[in-house]
Amino acid sequence: MGKVIFVSAGMLKNKKSHQETSLYLNYGFLGLASIVSDCKSVDYYQGDIYLPEELFKLFTVKKVFSDTYPLFLSIPSYYAVSWAENFSKLVKINYPSKIIICGGRWVVKDKTFLKNNLRYIDYFVNGQAENIILDLLYKKSLLIENKYIENNVFNQNIPKLNYKILNNYLEYTTAIELSRGCGMGCVFCEDKNVKLTTMKEPSILIEEIIELKNLYNDEYLKFYFQSSFFNPTIKWIKKFHNLFLKNNLTIQWRCETRVDSLTVDKILLLANSGLKIIDLGLESASIKQLKLMHKTGSPNKYLNLASKLLNACYENNIWVKINILLYPGETMETVNETLQWLRKHKRYIKGISAYSLIIFGVDNHALNFLKEVEKLGAKSITEGLDASGITKLNLSSEISYEMSMQVSLNISREFMSKNDYFDLKSFGYFRRSYTHSDFLKDIENIDKNELPFNI
Repeated sequence: MGKVIFVSAGMLKNKKSHQETSLYLNYGFLGLASIVSDCKSVDYYQGDIYLPEELFKLFTVKKVFSDTYPLFLSIPSYYAVSWAENFSKLVKINYPSKIIICGGRWVVKDKTFLKNNLRYIDYFVNGQAENIILDLLYKKSLLIENKYIENNVFNQNIPKLNYKILNNYLEYTTAIELSRGCGMGCVFCEDKNVKLTTMKEPSILIEEIIELKNLYNDEYLKFYFQSSFFNPTIKWIKKFHNLFLKNNLTIQWRCETRVDSLTVDKILLLANSGLKIIDLGLESASIKQLKLMHKTGSPNKYLNLASKLLNACYENNIWVKINILLYPGETMETVNETLQWLRKHKRYIKGISAYSLIIFGVDNHALNFLKEVEKLGAKSITEGLDASGITKLNLSSEISYEMSMQVSLNISREFMSKNDYFDLKSFGYFRRSYTHSDFLKDIENIDKNELPFNI
C-alpha cells in the first residue's frame, strides 16, 4: 500500500548565513502527520536540511512514491515558496499521477499568488486541518469539487506529536504544543484576534515529556513548549510543579510569552519546574512605538512589569532572550529610547533578537496593513506589495530598510556575545549533535558584519 509522505518545505537559501546550521521543526505539520500515523505508515521530512533535488533523489532511491496516497506538503513561510515550487515540479514531472496537497497557514491564502507561484500543486488547504486530514488522506469528496479548500474550523484539540515518524528525529529539540492563539491585539501579529485556547492539562503534558524522555534516552532532554502566548494560571503552574517533582524530572524547557503574563510568584514555581529560557516579546521600550503597535494601552505600567519580570528571571537563573521589533514610524529617537531602557537592564538579558517589520502576503489583508503603516510614515521599498509576498519597508523618512537592518544588528550585538548566542540557539534551533567547536569553526567562515552577536 505504500507510506504516506509528509514534507515541510525548506528554503533554497537561508535568510542569514549564521542560520544555516539551524533546524526549524514544523510542529503543527508534524501534528497532522501524527494523526495519520495512528492508522497508516508515515514518514515525515523537514526540507530545511535538503535541497529539493536532494530530497527528491532520496525519495526515488527509497521508492516511497505510490499512487495510493497523496503527498502532503507544508509551506511554513513565504521564504519557503520557491523550495516548494521546485520540489513539487520534480514530483509532477516524474510522477504525474501523484496527488500533492499543500497547506501553510501563513502562505496559502491568496489564490492568485498560488496560481502564479505554486503551479504543480493539485489541492490547497487554507486553515488548520486536524479535523479533515483523514478525509484528505482518503481523497474524500471535498477534494473532487475543490482545488482550494477553505477550512475555517479552529481546532483546539492539539494532537500528541509522534517523533518516531520524523526523519532524523534525534537531531531535533523536542517541542510540545500547549496552546493556540493569542488575541492580545498587537497590529503586526497574525494571532491578534485569535482567542487564546486553554492550555494542555499538566498531567497530559507530563505524560508526553516522560514518553519523549524515554524515546530520546535522555534524562536531561530539552523542550520547547510551543505557545504563541505562554500564559498559565497559577493553578496550572502549581499542578505542573507538583507533577514535575513527583516524577523526579530533570528536563529543561523554553517558552515564548509577553511581559504582562508571568508574575514573580509564577516565575519562582516555574524555575523549579524546569523553565530555563523565556523568549520575551517586549518589542520596544519606546512609549510612542508601543502605542503605535497596540502592544499595550499603558506603556509605563508595561515597562514596569517588564523590569520586575527580568529581575525575577535573573534571580531564579532563567535566561531571557528579548525580541525587539523596529516598527513603522521608528526614528533614532525612539530607537535610543528603547536602547536606554535595555542598557539599564543589561545584566538581566541573555540575548536579543531585533528585527524590522516585514509585511507578508499579497492579499487584501496585507494591502490594508501596508496602507495603515504608510500613515505612520513607512513606505514599501518596491512602491507596493512585493510579488514575492515579502514586502520590506523603509520605516520612516529617517530610517530606511537598509538602515533598519543595520540598527537591528547593532542592537543584538550590543547585548549578546557569541557564547550567549550559542547557548540560546542550542536550546531549540541547532541540531542536538552540534558542538561549540562546530559553531566556532563555522563562524570563522562567515562575514563578521552579518553576525548578530559580538565576538
